[in-house]
Amino acid sequence: MSEIDFYDEDFRLWEDADDALSLLDLPFSLPPELAELADVMSQADDWGIEEVDKFLEMFGEPVTYHPDGGDPREIQAIVIRQQIEGLDVLPHGNAPMTKMFIANDSAKGISSDEIDLGGDKIEYEYRIGNAAQQCRITEITETAYDWLVLEIR
Repeated sequence: MSEIDFYDEDFRLWEDADDALSLLDLPFSLPPELAELADVMSQADDWGIEEVDKFLEMFGEPVTYHPDGGDPREIQAIVIRQQIEGLDVLPHGNAPMTKMFIANDSAKGISSDEIDLGGDKIEYEYRIGNAAQQCRITEITETAYDWLVLEIR
């Protein structure tokens, strides 16, 4: 894998993710797992499905994919839980919105060509510690480097 170069606003080269974070002058230090996450993600351009799978093993959590009309299966996902947001199609509607990073592979995650937006669901704890619930996959926001980024509502 080759390194990715990081530059600040003055186009000074950062040596690595730790160097980049040190420029922020944070009043605390990042936990080791987050520093490791930043370093690993800095090399994502060169990843194949094996690296994505290892990354998901380290930082993901189990979720259940429920394809519309198909058999559910457990997969690993990095779940980014976000605040309740307005729905674009309704003037007064709100719903929790979650982004999930999943392997773009039908054996290890979900293949982008098998997703039925609005029909397929993901079952996960949208609040940690609560019972898992099924929520719809509403959008594929990104497909890159063997990753899928999904919006779940």
